[in-house]
Amino acid sequence: VRQAELVAYGREKLAAGPAIESSEDVILVEGRADVLTLLKHGIKNAIALGGNKIPKSVMDLSRSKTLTLFVDGDRGGDLIVKEALMVMEIDFVAQAPDGKEVEELSKKEIHKALRGAEPSEQVRKASGIKLEKSDKDSKETKKTTRKTRSTKTTKTVTAKKGGRLSSDNKKTFKKLLDDLVGTRGAYLLKESEILGKVPIVELGRYLEILKADTVVMDGKVDRRVAGICKKFSIDVIIGKEVESGLTGIKIFTLEDLEGDKK
Repeated sequence: VRQAELVAYGREKLAAGPAIESSEDVILVEGRADVLTLLKHGIKNAIALGGNKIPKSVMDLSRSKTLTLFVDGDRGGDLIVKEALMVMEIDFVAQAPDGKEVEELSKKEIHKALRGAEPSEQVRKASGIKLEKSDKDSKETKKTTRKTRSTKTTKTVTAKKGGRLSSDNKKTFKKLLDDLVGTRGAYLLKESEILGKVPIVELGRYLEILKADTVVMDGKVDRRVAGICKKFSIDVIIGKEVESGLTGIKIFTLEDLEGDKK
């Protein structure tokens, strides 16, 4: 069944999951076996490098998608991270536990590794890696592409911060928010019933599957998250903080949950 779900992506015929085109988030792994492992656990937006050189199809994806590089927990994985960060724009970097390969991880280990993904800029600074000129150009293109896509899908997404929540709702949301601290995850709810807990980096993919009306998430609600929620007609977003200048969707923060503050 997993074999049947595989697609051949781009001119290089890279092994990939069936949700590569439709998902705004893409997970870049080392090989075909890694894609199959992620498919086994329901993750359909992965694509394999398929070799040492970064394929052009992957470079193109990096300009329009939120890209998470997910590698083995060994020296080979470290080298791939360094090479990729030098030649292309990646958003997050995740790595399997030391000595383990992505293809042998359990579902729990995969989700834990993805939740613990580090921002690429943080990895670059720690490793002393500099962007090549072509990568800088790619970064600017990516910003422009995302801005255009955001305008098309969200238009004016701003926060109706505050609003009204019942006392019981505040307590429920506060408890869920506390449970998420440091996980980089989100609870998806429908009519106050929890549908599931998912990684924020895969929010768009899960909202396609689960018909939620509320998202409770770890950290700050930014323009990207607000745009995804708007696209899937989410009524309410709960987060610790909210990026300034967002409109068009109800967003409640920790401050709103802790009391009636102006």
